[in-house]
Amino acid sequence: MTSSQPAGWTAAELAQAAARGQLDLHYQPLVDLRDHRIAGAEALMRWRHPRLGLLPPG
Repeated sequence: MTSSQPAGWTAAELAQAAARGQLDLHYQPLVDLRDHRIAGAEALMRWRHPRLGLLPPG
């Protein structure tokens, strides 16, 4: 996100991004640091914005 972009996206902008196929789902493993085994995963949505590039969650 750039300083010219507001902190939040409107529901309409996100709905348009979904309709255009611009949202990608990525899974990030959660690792237990005690035994270095994968304990789970979190799903993160990233937006392939036409002007701003790949936007991470948050």
